Parts: sequence; structure tokens; C-alpha cells
Amino acid sequence: MAVYINLTDGKVNAAMAAKEIVPHADSVVVADRAYVDFENLCRWHIGKSFFVVRFKKSVEFNRHDERELPEDRHQHILIDEYIELSEKKTKAKYPKKLRRVVVWDEVNQQTIELITNQFSWTANTISDLYKARWDIEQFFKDIKMQC
Repeated sequence: MAVYINLTDGKVNAAMAAKEIVPHADSVVVADRAYVDFENLCRWHIGKSFFVVRFKKSVEFNRHDERELPEDRHQHILIDEYIELSEKKTKAKYPKKLRRVVVWDEVNQQTIELITNQFSWTANTISDLYKARWDIEQFFKDIKMQC
């Protein structure tokens, strides 16, 4: 198992730092909106790694097949569908299909849109991965507040 950690002084833009990440094949990168750089996501996809990233609401896309939500899903999962980017510049950077999973965040009373290039996992797994990322981020925020 490989683990990648990039510690900076906090002045480095997260999206710029992400360009340095070269995940191994079959790695999973779970990140927030700052990492929505379609050229970089495509590079990770071509390298056979997977990503689960919070989608920016401003990105235009076309819906394709909506997946039926199974009975045993987490009830906060609202949508599970395949999409393609529709704006010319973004589609040129990531021309492949994506999977979009929309979940309800009860704590903040909002929807969270996630995109991934992983098509075989359940929507529950995708949602759980992102929630775990959020819990880790909250842990680091709590540590910073104690310093």
C-alpha cells in the first residue's frame, strides 16, 4: 500500500499541489472541490487510479443513464447517474464519462454532489469515502484550533 502526504506551509494552493500527486494504479484519491481540475483528473484516470471528488455546481454537464437506487442504500443518497461534461473546454480536458452521486448532508442541510471515475462501487461506498475524508479534515481543523 502506498500513501502520499504533501505537507505545505498552507500558502500553497491545493489545486496546484494536486498536480504533483502521481497515484499508483488502483489508488483512490478522495478530495474536495479545490481538486476539480479536469486535466489533472484525466491524468489520474489514464494512470488507472480512481477519484472521488466533490463536484462544483458551476460545471455544466449532460445527464446520461440514471442508476436505480437499491433498497439497501443509505437513505441520504439521492441520485446516482452517469454524466458527461458539456462545456467545450472542460470536455476537452476530461472527455470520458463520469459518475455523479448526490447525497444529502443532514448536518449542514445541503446536497453534496460527488463525481468519480469508479463505476462498479456502490453509491454507499462512494458516499462513505467522501464522509471519511470530511472526518479527517475536521480532525485536522480541531488540532489547529488547539495549537
